[in-house]
Amino acid sequence: MNLKAMAVVAGAVVASTASGDVVQWRVQDGGNGHWYGAAEAATWAEAMRSAQAAGGSLATLTTQEENEFVRLVLQATGRTRGYIGLEQADGQPAPDEGWHWLTGEPLAWTNWLCFGGRLGCAPDDTRCALPPFRVEDDEANCAVIEQSGMWDDIEKTIWCDAGWTSRVALIEWSADCNNDGVVDYGQCRDGSLPDFNGNNIPDCCEQGTACTVVQPAIEWRVADGGNGHWYSILTWDSVTSWTDARDAAQARSGHLATLTSAAEDDFVRTMVVARPDVWSVGGIVGPWIGAFSTADCGSCYSWVTGETSQYRRWHPGEPNCGCPNGVAFWERGGSQAWQDMTPNYDGHFQDGGVRSAVIEWSADCNNDGIVDYGQIKRGELPDFNGNNIPDCCEQGTACTVVQPAIE
Repeated sequence: MNLKAMAVVAGAVVASTASGDVVQWRVQDGGNGHWYGAAEAATWAEAMRSAQAAGGSLATLTTQEENEFVRLVLQATGRTRGYIGLEQADGQPAPDEGWHWLTGEPLAWTNWLCFGGRLGCAPDDTRCALPPFRVEDDEANCAVIEQSGMWDDIEKTIWCDAGWTSRVALIEWSADCNNDGVVDYGQCRDGSLPDFNGNNIPDCCEQGTACTVVQPAIEWRVADGGNGHWYSILTWDSVTSWTDARDAAQARSGHLATLTSAAEDDFVRTMVVARPDVWSVGGIVGPWIGAFSTADCGSCYSWVTGETSQYRRWHPGEPNCGCPNGVAFWERGGSQAWQDMTPNYDGHFQDGGVRSAVIEWSADCNNDGIVDYGQIKRGELPDFNGNNIPDCCEQGTACTVVQPAIE
């Protein structure tokens, strides 16, 4: 599916997946922030299964603008018709009664096809657009959108001619299970909410646990004098210990950031300074990093990765706590440097303690000189279970790098 033209016309963010391209109708472009895509489906039952398996639903088209956006999605597939999430209840006395959206949204706007003359307009309860027309057989129908953007009704169980079987399921992702105002699908895709089983539903929502948002990772590019590693910030709604932050980073196949040079420290410090939301205690206490001690304070501090760099950026008078300790950014006198605190720090302050951490991805399991995380993000190395480790490395097979497609 080629969505380049659609991205330009409709203001879409295009994301390639194993099952095809998925596009976002962005809020800044007048959209609703939902994501849309297509999947193979010759029948209504197949369309329903495809949408559910992808963690979405068949598209609900409530405005002319949304209808046009989804029409472009259909057009990009090259298919003639696409199933949408509109169906008719069984046993209705007339073809135009009992229609409803699967999501429960009100059917306040419609775009039924009108054939003209004696043929009238859909819905008409006609099998495959063949005579006799407007035959009311009380069988439940479903709706499809055509490349013109108009809707037609077809019976769920009827197979028609070749032209009618050129169909796809048009899928919409709109769920926001943690009520943060951002559609879950996009957060699963950019890694800001983990989805290790790859079903496009955040793991935290399936498990009934608090959702910890991870900001999209940033690469410190080699071309900019960096190391090619990727960095992101974890945040929590409550105070989090250094050990819990360490474990959370490891669960994402990364580690707490190890800042082994002034340049790396400056890069990460710029990230955290730009994010006031990751600072607590009135903007004083910043994120955890990957330095810790297990014995006497001072020179005994180590990095979680075992790196031997002795680089440190302590505030004057630090470290000064009993051991063991973890290390976090701290704002003092207008500068942001490091301060040591007990790893299970629960805060001496009225509004708590550390609520964030910096995570770093540096692994290169296939030894090609490129960090795995970036190759996964670019689609060069498959990671179907979504654990940020290339499948080839987990399976012990040769890693074949797939170059990004060029039109």
